[in-house]
Amino acid sequence: MVNLLSISTELIEIILDYLDTSDLITLSLTCNALYRIVSFKQYGLILPKWHGLSYNVPDDRVGLYYRDAVLIGPTLYILVLSIENPTAWKINLNDKTPRWISVTVNMPDSYRPVIHPATSSILNKIYVHGGIDLLTGKPTNILYEFDVCDMQLHILTQNGTIPSPRSMHTISAIDHNRLAIYGGLCVADDCPYDSKDFATYDITNKVWTIHNQMPNLPYARSLHCMLKARDKLYIYGGQQMVSKKREVIHDDTNVWAYDIQNSKWLRYLSSTVQPLRLPPEWIFTGGWKQSPGRRVGTAMFCLRDRIAIIGGVVSDNWENNENEKPWEYLKIFSPLKKSWCHIRVQGLPRMRCVAFVGNWSGCIRKAFLIGNDADTGKTTMGWIVG
Repeated sequence: MVNLLSISTELIEIILDYLDTSDLITLSLTCNALYRIVSFKQYGLILPKWHGLSYNVPDDRVGLYYRDAVLIGPTLYILVLSIENPTAWKINLNDKTPRWISVTVNMPDSYRPVIHPATSSILNKIYVHGGIDLLTGKPTNILYEFDVCDMQLHILTQNGTIPSPRSMHTISAIDHNRLAIYGGLCVADDCPYDSKDFATYDITNKVWTIHNQMPNLPYARSLHCMLKARDKLYIYGGQQMVSKKREVIHDDTNVWAYDIQNSKWLRYLSSTVQPLRLPPEWIFTGGWKQSPGRRVGTAMFCLRDRIAIIGGVVSDNWENNENEKPWEYLKIFSPLKKSWCHIRVQGLPRMRCVAFVGNWSGCIRKAFLIGNDADTGKTTMGWIVG
């Protein structure tokens, strides 16, 4: 009989790929070493815990802009594009005692202050699109480029079919030369509406291209998540308009993925719908009890070859269940196995948040979270370690 612990971890992981969930659980209970290997294979984590950072965010405005945070290398940036004193806050997360540093933004002549824009980065540049113009109170479609080297803010030229003004949408780099936006809250004839616009912007040519004629586009929404992982762009959650002045958590519980190489949308169904004759782009997933359900204000990040979802507000108000503490569960989706699982992050506060994964100093650090604590109402941040 072969002793599993006598062979390499890489070979053990290959063997684990052939085991179903019940077999993995049985194997993990045989000894502590195999428990750690199985746990890391299944979740990318081993006994994860929350490690909150004790210091306060020095500027109350950061709490309004935390969803616009961008990670470049080990440094987290938050651009506060306010009416007065627009500021770039930054913090090096690899420092032993990280602290926030504020830098004045060098503004262009035609600067417009915004809130609730969409942000992303390519190399040392941060791109900010849209938001609510704080001088007019209306959505805008302005596009900024912020250079973290000289702290200069530029307004970019926009050609082609320019997306309509919007806020609470998402933007992501899909390669070193293109940005993609999706969704958001728009206004027409003083009536707000959810958008499902999907558009790309060529940074070199300064040209927008709208892709709204593509089949299988995700449902219209705002305040959702968008994540670039390998060759796909994932979208999940958000909110939807049900009347002119009322927004609720979106009905959609599925994860959507844009296949960048093949230019098509995929839909990962998270419900218990029985397999039927559906389009090939609609993919059934297992482990439905562990899927995240309906959420808004959640964080989505990469965990090895998986997609992780945590935090936010959930439709069934489970965040108020003090005994079970369901908000501590990290929901993990495997696109390869098309299945969900979850693992508890001990001590995680109830929070709306965003998350970042980088090359951290200290191998136990997995993800950095920043958001609003539901109990204190203050901006909080910390690490998922494990």
